Amino acid sequence: MLNKIKSFYNFAEETYLEFEDKLLDTTIDTYDLAKEYIQESSMEISKYLDNFFSSDDKFKTLDNPIFAQLDKIDKSIVSLDLNSNEEWESKLIYAATSIGHLNEKIVKILCTHYNTIYSSTQASKINSLKSYLSKMIINDFYFINNYRNSILHANDFDYSLINLNEITKKKLFFETKTAIAKLEFIYSKLEEIKIKKE
Repeated sequence: MLNKIKSFYNFAEETYLEFEDKLLDTTIDTYDLAKEYIQESSMEISKYLDNFFSSDDKFKTLDNPIFAQLDKIDKSIVSLDLNSNEEWESKLIYAATSIGHLNEKIVKILCTHYNTIYSSTQASKINSLKSYLSKMIINDFYFINNYRNSILHANDFDYSLINLNEITKKKLFFETKTAIAKLEFIYSKLEEIKIKKE
């Protein structure tokens, strides 16, 4: 009996270590993908947005790094297979990192543009813009921020990105698509704010 327990324990320990290795590999891939986005796109997007209100150039939609990044995220998410668990964690973290970054940058330039007072949190920055922007835009900023947090802090939302059921996958898939659409809408309004300034 003791040998059976010992054998079972050894098997369980080996299986756990294998699972841990796979989990570690997946996590590394996930954060590498997100890190790659930051390295490749962040500087260009930051420069573009930082100069948004100070530049006289008319930014063309086709050359726009915001739309290029949103298109890249959309293609990444559309290719996901609802029946597979393999890519969900990495693709969702990639999407949430990218979308969250764009949201933060746009909120930040609007805070600078309107010279608002806020604390360091994203929610505080969004809140400081309430007097200047429509309720729809403010709600969209909050939605995107909450979407980002629901992926990057999934444990706080009572689910695991590694083992999603089909209903949760569909929910997160449509939330990602909605966050992309909301960012496109916000950006169109940003263009209107720029035109009014000129």
